[in-house]
Amino acid sequence: MKIRVYGILRQYIDNRESVERDISEPIKINELLRDVGVPEKYVFVVEKNGKAIPKDSLVGNEDEISLIPFISGG
Repeated sequence: MKIRVYGILRQYIDNRESVERDISEPIKINELLRDVGVPEKYVFVVEKNGKAIPKDSLVGNEDEISLIPFISGG
């Protein structure tokens, strides 16, 4: 599974753009976030294969996941 990470969330994965994970069975997004080390409270949108999904959705090894943070600024 490829997990793309955007914005300030990259600080939790050593400033990389993405990480790879192999999972043997589908897991919920919140479990995946814990595994990757990205705090759920900072993730605003989760996309699975380009479509926004709820954080309690199941994802599998064949999916591409995007983690998008809240945007702030002045």
